[in-house]
Amino acid sequence: MFGILEKMDKFSNALMTSEEKISFVQEIINNGMVWDMHQKYIAQASQYLSDGQCHYAFMENMVNPAQNEVVK
Repeated sequence: MFGILEKMDKFSNALMTSEEKISFVQEIINNGMVWDMHQKYIAQASQYLSDGQCHYAFMENMVNPAQNEVVK
């Protein structure tokens, strides 16, 4: 499994498949680091969020308090 730096290198050098790119962008959205990164990452995240290919991190593991279960 690639670490974040290796993934950033692959992203920057256009060495990712579309699926890898979406997964990577979702990962950096989830951990919150995307908004502190270079504009190219922010722009790609914003595009994927607009297109519905990625979603905001708070939606990832929402818990239904009435049943204490994860809502998917």
